[in-house]
Amino acid sequence: MVKKAYSVETKLACIEMKKAGQSTKVIMETLGITNVSQVKTWWRWYQHNSYSVMLIYFF
Repeated sequence: MVKKAYSVETKLACIEMKKAGQSTKVIMETLGITNVSQVKTWWRWYQHNSYSVMLIYFF
């Protein structure tokens, strides 16, 4: 199994789409994300004000 790395732009687009009320399924299809848990993880970080954690992983 190959670990997929997503760009910073993809991660931020995911958060913006979630903020706009898009469903996880639509986000995954639009951005080409293959694992639902990835979207949920990024969103959870955002919701819990873990912006510093997001920056560490994104950059």
